Amino acid sequence: AESEVIYTLGGGESPTFGDEADPRNELHFSFWHENEPKDAVERPMETSDSGTEAAAPSLDTSHIKYGTEEDAVTIMTELQGEMANHLSKIASAEWIRLQLRDKYGIYAKVQLKHQENPKWVGARKAVIECFSKLRDWDFSAGNRPEYDERLKQQEAWLGKDLADSFNMIIGGTPTPSFDEMDETLDKFVAALNRTEDRPLIDTNATISLPMFTIGIFSNMGEGNDRYHAEIVDLFEYDLDKPGCCKERAAPDEHVFHFRGFLTEMKRVGKRLGFEELSANKTADELMGNLGPGDKVAITSRFETAPQEHKEALESKGVEVRVISG
Repeated sequence: AESEVIYTLGGGESPTFGDEADPRNELHFSFWHENEPKDAVERPMETSDSGTEAAAPSLDTSHIKYGTEEDAVTIMTELQGEMANHLSKIASAEWIRLQLRDKYGIYAKVQLKHQENPKWVGARKAVIECFSKLRDWDFSAGNRPEYDERLKQQEAWLGKDLADSFNMIIGGTPTPSFDEMDETLDKFVAALNRTEDRPLIDTNATISLPMFTIGIFSNMGEGNDRYHAEIVDLFEYDLDKPGCCKERAAPDEHVFHFRGFLTEMKRVGKRLGFEELSANKTADELMGNLGPGDKVAITSRFETAPQEHKEALESKGVEVRVISG
């Protein structure tokens, strides 16, 4: 006989029994009882003779055939821009993968979808040249007909609204917080348990269902701090390749990366509200702990753009050099 228990997720806590009123939060687990009638139902919570709540029954979820190491669900990552943007979006996808694994016990695989702009070719070349653990990744998994087919299957299976809620794509909207991303994952996990009408996917397929699509840049904060060691490990950098590391910082040298948005994109940068930290704030606040005898290496695409920052630091007695290119 098959029984069903309904759980709700809330507040970032472990699953607890609750109200069925909000179907987005429901997790349905089915498990079999050899000697019970078909309509037998496990009760969410029983009360002992003393009136206290008994412990929740343990659940057997071994029937689930997806979200396992052998049949991982897909996190499709929409890439954009140059190498640094690629890495930021891959980091966001990794956070989703690790959170699914640790909070829900669901295994997922990060897949990539490159942008149509030809700059993606150079970005991919830089990534696979300098990051050894990303060299075997497929940067075109989401650019083949299979991806469009999966999107249609997922929408037919879950309905358009629910299917669309699994698309975290940047597009004029603020990047969601880690709490907001967690709420979306709760809905994603609930969808994983809709097993009756789940489309069957070839086990050799590149993209599985359910599929989570993400195209946002990595956030700062506790969420990334939680998986800092694993993300650093993924982005292991090949320092021995001249094309990856032009020059190494000295052990006693601080490194300041001057992005140079307004130098690179004067009109667009102003329109989008890009700002560079001023030279004085860099010297007095960001690096206010440095003084005479300390060393700073400023890295920048542009040789002359960080000149004011160099002079502001030197006025405090800091020894500064600029590495450009």
